[in-house]
Amino acid sequence: MRAAAALLVLGLASPALAADPMPNPVLTPGGWKSPATPLPILCKPGYTRTARHVSQTAKERIYRLYHVDPAGAAKRGYRIDHLVPLSLDGSNEDRNLWPETGSTKKDALEDKLHRLVCTGAVSLQAAQWAISKDWTEAYARYVR
Repeated sequence: MRAAAALLVLGLASPALAADPMPNPVLTPGGWKSPATPLPILCKPGYTRTARHVSQTAKERIYRLYHVDPAGAAKRGYRIDHLVPLSLDGSNEDRNLWPETGSTKKDALEDKLHRLVCTGAVSLQAAQWAISKDWTEAYARYVR
């Protein structure tokens, strides 16, 4: 278990460390759609634009869960991100959202996993599990 997650479970850390590159695993364990979107639809260019449905109210709720002031979040470089990206059939539920500071590494991982899923090199379920478990480990495995 990651050290920050262990401290959180023991109650020795704040419920969220917004500056961390990882979401709080208690607040954001990840989530995906069930039943899964068929791959021909998921792999079609432009799919994520049709699947993105996160209200401003939901974004503000997530910021508050992570102790980030919603009014100043954008100025501080935060945006609400999907842990399991929409390109991998991630859900718009709170459990899949967190304030991210714009990691280009995570974006590169999302693109790589999407390509691997759409070419059949990796199953959708394996990609979802890898990115939700620890996206930095998945980055080391699939991108480096």
